[in-house]
Amino acid sequence: MKIVGNLICQNGVHEVLRCIESVAPIVDDFYVMDGGSTDGTLDVLQRYKDVYNLTVFEHPFEQMDKQRNELLKHAPKGSWVISIDQDEKLNYMAMCQMREFIDLVSKKLYSDPKRESPLTIGIPFLNFVKDLNHHTPSWMGRVNEKIFYNDRTVHFTRWYHSYLIYKEGDTTTSMLLAPQGWAILHYAFLDKKRIEDAPKEIREGKRDYKPREWDMSKRPASPLLITMH
Repeated sequence: MKIVGNLICQNGVHEVLRCIESVAPIVDDFYVMDGGSTDGTLDVLQRYKDVYNLTVFEHPFEQMDKQRNELLKHAPKGSWVISIDQDEKLNYMAMCQMREFIDLVSKKLYSDPKRESPLTIGIPFLNFVKDLNHHTPSWMGRVNEKIFYNDRTVHFTRWYHSYLIYKEGDTTTSMLLAPQGWAILHYAFLDKKRIEDAPKEIREGKRDYKPREWDMSKRPASPLLITMH
């Protein structure tokens, strides 16, 4: 089964290669779309595109779901897609086991006429907060549907925190739970300034979090659930 990497990025010169290196070994094609970087990200992508077999596109950024859908146009139907962001990476266990896991997915699931929802792999999504020794399960959802089978009319909706859908209003997915130990690691909240700016961004409507979800004092640290490499 073909696996495709899809990465949208913008002004991620210091982190985009970390993301790419965690996905490139397991994908047949890797599509990257830059939204108009001004910090040299596009130069990095062009410099390493042959190393990681990247196909690089440019498309002015409007909003998150539109950017993801624009890139999804390039992924062939009938393939699995790893849709990942520049401040994320697959952990080592997921990278090592994903192709074998996908090859074992029942072929009946692909063509089942009774399946009315996108077929996804639910993978834990872990935010690193402030330092590398303490993190908390994501308040964006304990499992994340960033790995999915590209068929029918599947596309993204809901602006910032995008959801996969076939039809408007129905965000249900047919989810296969990832094997224990898999995770997508999210590094953005190691940036202290981002945490400090969060209340202001919420008030201005730039992020669709509830204010209480940014109160880190009420979010207990969880034990390390994964093996990191």
